[in-house]
Amino acid sequence: MVLTIEFEPPRELQPCQCCGGPATSLTRFVYDEAGAYAIYLARFSDRHPERLVKAVVSIGEWGEDS
Repeated sequence: MVLTIEFEPPRELQPCQCCGGPATSLTRFVYDEAGAYAIYLARFSDRHPERLVKAVVSIGEWGEDS
């Protein structure tokens, strides 16, 4: 199986409520030969004292028939 990732430009959101640093949001789609296979959404701040990323990942089919 060959997977490819579609990179959307990062979006800067309102400042992080904890550290006041700029919050960045990423949306990435993962495709296989049949089409969209997965998506992940991630959010982080460069200034946050704990270096962490909040992420949501969805793998497999989605839509009305899944």
